Amino acid sequence: MNNQENEYINRLITIREKQGEIWKEQLMLEIRIHCKFLPQNFDHLENFVSSIGYLPLNNNQKAIEIKNKRFKIIQEAKRHWLNYFLNIYEIKIQEYEQQYQNEFIKLESLLSNN
Repeated sequence: MNNQENEYINRLITIREKQGEIWKEQLMLEIRIHCKFLPQNFDHLENFVSSIGYLPLNNNQKAIEIKNKRFKIIQEAKRHWLNYFLNIYEIKIQEYEQQYQNEFIKLESLLSNN
């Protein structure tokens, strides 16, 4: 094997290693979702939705209703974030796959010319 062929093979290996890291990160997130143990950055959503400490004490039913709405808003935002993160992983995996295929075609072309 010549140097150029080795370079292509090394690039193919590097691409698969990077793709493997993305798969690993995606799998870890999916496991955390399954175990209901989300990464800490998801907890920051609770800071974005205003607190309800200003509610009047004389209307307990209204306070419970507002707390429940706040909880639902936070849960929905977390679902959107999770979908966003999972979509990003899929896009990255597809990009690495495309890079791999392009490099593989170049290697095949090089080998067929020799």
